[in-house]
Amino acid sequence: MTDYDVVVLGSGLAGTCAALEAAGLGARVLIAEAEEKPGGRSQFSTGMIMGAGTSFQREQGIEDSPENLFRHYMTLNQWKVDASVVCRLAEDSGPSIEWLAELGVEILDVYYSGDEIVPRGHVTHGGAAIMDVVLTRARQHPDIDLALKQRVERLLTVDGQVT
Repeated sequence: MTDYDVVVLGSGLAGTCAALEAAGLGARVLIAEAEEKPGGRSQFSTGMIMGAGTSFQREQGIEDSPENLFRHYMTLNQWKVDASVVCRLAEDSGPSIEWLAELGVEILDVYYSGDEIVPRGHVTHGGAAIMDVVLTRARQHPDIDLALKQRVERLLTVDGQVT
């Protein structure tokens, strides 16, 4: 049995990206997936990713920033949502899109994804295409193992440490 530094539960986009980041920082990672195929629900998404201040926007002459996204989102929600969560979304969405593109996710266009002041919806080939890219990277990484049909129901701990 192999020891792991990080165990990720689920092989959707969030889990697979977390595994790639952890492995990139030198961790030995296990992705435990309950289903018989990886990809989670992310593979069924449209693959549109909202973000502000990206190179894809700049290439189209669109001026935007995380601060503008934050103010717009908070105003749309009448300032009734957790500002710290919205701030994190606004600040990290653009860099996340750039990171996915560096991995090989193709950004096809930028469009108005909702009640936006400027186009912020980054169009891809869809969730399945995004998952193909990130899962391929995870499978190729020597420090990431993928365990399918492994539903995690609880974590065993000894002296406060997950064993």
